[in-house]
Amino acid sequence: MQQLRFRPSMRTAFTLVELLVVIAIIAVLVGLLLPAVQKVREAAARSQCQNNLHQICLGTLNCADTHNGELPPGYDFYPHASQGATMKVNGFVWILPFVEQQNLYTLIQNTGGGGAAHWNGSSEEIIKIYQCPSDATIKSGSGTVGSQCSYALNGMVFGTITTTPGTPPKIHSFSEAGGSQIQRDIPDGLSNTIFYVEKLAFCNEPSPPGPSTLYSPPTTGGTHWAADGTQQMSPRIGLATGHAPLSVPPNLVPQFNIGNPLNCAFIWPSSSHTGALIVALGDGSVRTISQGISSVNAPYTFNIAMVPNDGLTLPADW
Repeated sequence: MQQLRFRPSMRTAFTLVELLVVIAIIAVLVGLLLPAVQKVREAAARSQCQNNLHQICLGTLNCADTHNGELPPGYDFYPHASQGATMKVNGFVWILPFVEQQNLYTLIQNTGGGGAAHWNGSSEEIIKIYQCPSDATIKSGSGTVGSQCSYALNGMVFGTITTTPGTPPKIHSFSEAGGSQIQRDIPDGLSNTIFYVEKLAFCNEPSPPGPSTLYSPPTTGGTHWAADGTQQMSPRIGLATGHAPLSVPPNLVPQFNIGNPLNCAFIWPSSSHTGALIVALGDGSVRTISQGISSVNAPYTFNIAMVPNDGLTLPADW
């Protein structure tokens, strides 16, 4: 007699409803995790950006130490007494030996400074500490990626200014020429004065705010680390050739949350960080400026921090 065998039934697949439930759960988890991942990435990028500015500022201070306390110029010969020398470049070029770029500096030096313009226009080599990982405009910028920079030096510190006290102080004259001594020309104190600030690689706001004289010539500009110190690609805040006249301050307006070059003006500080702009102070420390800081309205906090000799105390929102 044949013996009957019974086997338990075995499921070979999910039902459609179960599959849809699993997909829905995965979608919810991804939706929850994605913002967290983005925040972690932005935190890492911001930390790298802070470190970049810290290293740039330390390199600048070391550079000044080797030249009897004289800071490199916004765009000029260096030291200041060496007028007539063949090499006239901006501060980012002068500090190259102090940010582990001696070979590049030597290349530029061997061509009498002309190599700076050549390197700026044709090099694909990226100087990592000159670019912020959060800079959303680098791929849109002009020239090669290697020539672009995410930071600018404060022209009122590295250049030459004369001021009249007041709130805010009035700046009578401004020049990109250097000669600033750390102790003599920054009486407000190194820890109270901005040396470097974020300034995106490319800005092309079609209808920028402010008087048209601020943007003549064109509205297209940005930041190149080896650019001529007086043109719209200068790695400097405050230009000497009419792009951003500093005779009627306060006129420096920090720009935050920039994800598109069409939303920023090249004459002002700018950042792609969320609600923050990072600056380096003269003592080498780094500070995050919040979006709520006053700039063009009293107490003019940001502009006061940019002027090295106004004699004003930084307000509470600093």
